[in-house]
Amino acid sequence: MKLLNTDTPITRLTLKDQLTVDPYKALALLETLLLFFAVMALVLFVAHRVGITDTFKSALLYSGTFGASIGMAFNMYREAALSEWTFAAPVSPIALQNAMLSLKYSERQPGVYGPKKPMFTLLHRCDSERITVTTLNGKTHFTGPANKLKALSAMPLTDTPDTQ
Repeated sequence: MKLLNTDTPITRLTLKDQLTVDPYKALALLETLLLFFAVMALVLFVAHRVGITDTFKSALLYSGTFGASIGMAFNMYREAALSEWTFAAPVSPIALQNAMLSLKYSERQPGVYGPKKPMFTLLHRCDSERITVTTLNGKTHFTGPANKLKALSAMPLTDTPDTQ
């Protein structure tokens, strides 16, 4: 099996473009932070009531939430940034299906693959979680999260024998 051309870079969209394509991704960050804040406040309250701490550690709550916001934003908008990948090679449908299954993605519509569980939030799925595959003039174009496209680029997706 021949690997795809990994010399073609995976291009991350800018933050403005990501939010234009998927505005719910900003709400997903806010939702995740609110959930983190509520769970952390509950844990600290229980720790205070049980006697593990002598006071409610509000500074720990605020600094932990601030640190979590930095980590979550980095993960959502850098590691899993909405990205594009184009290369001049036809893709085998069977190999693509197997690669998507190994990434824990399933086909929702023809050419659109979604994760089995939401990536960014528990309540809804963001559009930037999906991997979209389009073929035009012999070129294959992928759109999806950067970390998933990077993993996909390392997998063999063609069935043509190596001609070198």
